[in-house]
Amino acid sequence: MSYYDTLAEDITRAKEILDKGRVTRDIVESLPEAARPAARMGGTIFGADVYAAYMLLESFVEAIETVGVKVCEVAVRAEKRHAKQTQQTNHPR
Repeated sequence: MSYYDTLAEDITRAKEILDKGRVTRDIVESLPEAARPAARMGGTIFGADVYAAYMLLESFVEAIETVGVKVCEVAVRAEKRHAKQTQQTNHPR
């Protein structure tokens, strides 16, 4: 279930949040040398975006789980078809 009307809108909003919080080269270079390695490891989600980011993460997890289940179901059906075909090839009637 999407947080916004569609998953595409969720992805667009998530990209906006990521872009806003992305650590740029200018930011890293403006920091003291000792702080630079930590700054390169990630970004920031700003206060105004925290709720939306959490809801989007929840939406993405649900979408991934749904797709994962569907992929597993397809894989199981394919495996069963393959096993049946192999059995028919090895033991024709």
